[in-house]
Amino acid sequence: MVYLTGYGFPLFRGGPMNYADTVGLFNVVQAMKRFAKNPNDDAKFWEPAPLLAKLAAEGKTFS
Repeated sequence: MVYLTGYGFPLFRGGPMNYADTVGLFNVVQAMKRFAKNPNDDAKFWEPAPLLAKLAAEGKTFS
């Protein structure tokens, strides 16, 4: 709810987890790995959470 009402995440996207399911968890993890390679960013910040990495590796979704 915080992302939808507090941070202004677009309601039509259903929240960040629904959006991640829509674009594919594998794609989300790949983007995070790409962001982690940026020398001006904190690579540790972009490390996928264990559940996200597991679901992406197994080709599953949050829902």
